Amino acid sequence: MGGDDLIGVARRLPDTTATPYRAASWCARDLSEPGSERELAVLLEGADAVIHLAWAISPERGEPPMWRTNDHGTRHVLDAVAAAAVPHVVVLSSVAEYVPAPSSYSTTARSVTRPSGICRPTAHDVLVSSDRARSGPLAV
Repeated sequence: MGGDDLIGVARRLPDTTATPYRAASWCARDLSEPGSERELAVLLEGADAVIHLAWAISPERGEPPMWRTNDHGTRHVLDAVAAAAVPHVVVLSSVAEYVPAPSSYSTTARSVTRPSGICRPTAHDVLVSSDRARSGPLAV
């Protein structure tokens, strides 16, 4: 990569001729698939930053597809970032985490978390975010 190149990776590619998608080069990958982290690491070589935006909140056929996307996909992205030695990564999430604490207590991404009990995607996001927070610096 050189200059201000922008590469988008998606399971299903958008209309790459339409704004804003035409500003990027696109690569079709299912990041939840085993081995996708190796392919992605090659694609990320020389990158200055990675912004991981993918998560599932409403799977079509139950929980396993959502878990593959949210857990395996995020793990594969972060493994690829580490393998390619990308210096910056931002992981966005739909997480809604709650930490029981007095109002004067400050919480961080490393605080003990538990799902709100309201919805299954929240439970997945808590597990993924908590796992990532334990493994090193993370922007959520």
